[in-house]
Amino acid sequence: MPSEARIFLISTIIYMLFLMIAWIVAAILLFKHKRPFPNFFIVLLLIQCLGNSIIMVIAVGVFNTTPVAEDYRDLIGPFIVLAIWAPYMTKSKRVRNTFGKPHADEEYGEWSDADKEEFKRLMDTQRRSGP
Repeated sequence: MPSEARIFLISTIIYMLFLMIAWIVAAILLFKHKRPFPNFFIVLLLIQCLGNSIIMVIAVGVFNTTPVAEDYRDLIGPFIVLAIWAPYMTKSKRVRNTFGKPHADEEYGEWSDADKEEFKRLMDTQRRSGP
């Protein structure tokens, strides 16, 4: 195997391992409702789009081949995903409410027992008085 092909394959494997770890981190951020998730998700999609494009261009040059329709489909797919999800992650109120606001314990710390009792009392009063 020529050295260019060997370097290409090793760098592609490293890139794929990076993506695998990054998507695991994204899943952790998602399920923990962490604030950096939407931006991390968009950057990860951008990296995947650019990385796939670079890999295709280099593969065509190193292996002296012509891309087929399936190659273009694999290349366009992440761009479609980015075009759908990036605006949603930046403009959606749901995303903003889920990931944009700090949780009560992050902003105010732990509540004292007196604060918890006061909160319960206020909620009961509000429930009895109706909407």
